[in-house]
Amino acid sequence: MTLVRESAGDSGKIPRSEGAGTSGKAAQSANGVCSVQTRDGLAGINDSGTELVIWQRALPEGLHDWLEQADAANLPYIRIFVEPG
Repeated sequence: MTLVRESAGDSGKIPRSEGAGTSGKAAQSANGVCSVQTRDGLAGINDSGTELVIWQRALPEGLHDWLEQADAANLPYIRIFVEPG
């Protein structure tokens, strides 16, 4: 499995999570990846067929505003590869 985290995208905008739910229930896709809204939801990694759990969290207001105002050219380009251990 390879996890690749790309930069903010072509627009340079960092998405802000609005109205994130509090349910720990996972929304699982057909490829073994699920998305959760709470820390408790991360336990879904133990479910059969789950290969990756993504914790969808909102950025703190101040951090989001700072990132929006920052010049994208001054931010690092991040690409992380994770291989099975």
